[in-house]
Amino acid sequence: MQYLATEPPAARARVLIVVSSLQLRSAIRQTLQMLRPDCQCLEAASGEEALGVCHAQRFDVVLLDLHLPGISAFETTRRVKQVCPSCHVVLLVEPYEAAWLSFDPLHGASGSLCKDLLFEQIGLLLPKYLPGSDGERGEDVAGALSHGPH
Repeated sequence: MQYLATEPPAARARVLIVVSSLQLRSAIRQTLQMLRPDCQCLEAASGEEALGVCHAQRFDVVLLDLHLPGISAFETTRRVKQVCPSCHVVLLVEPYEAAWLSFDPLHGASGSLCKDLLFEQIGLLLPKYLPGSDGERGEDVAGALSHGPH
């Protein structure tokens, strides 16, 4: 009897994009899916909406705008981490906020990305936090994601 070796299916990366701007959410989703075609992206426009989605599904990464209507990004982060402790929350911040976030605790978030460099840095997110990504660059991006641009 002969057995064929089969590879397990690649892990499907799951990302929740929480940004109030429909255009920015769409651009982030398109960029992630271009870089990682197997990436499943869901979207939410507020912290409350994100929490509802997180109660129904698990995510590898939640990209969370620091400025949302309704509950704060920090409260959203806290609640997301209660529901799914293994989920990485990455805050999307303005350039002027990146400096104070590097000194202030991220309130449970895994890191931050500066909005003005978002599309240049989003590819760095993949090997760091998404399953099935090439992890060779993981160490290189740890500082960029944890402390924002320098």
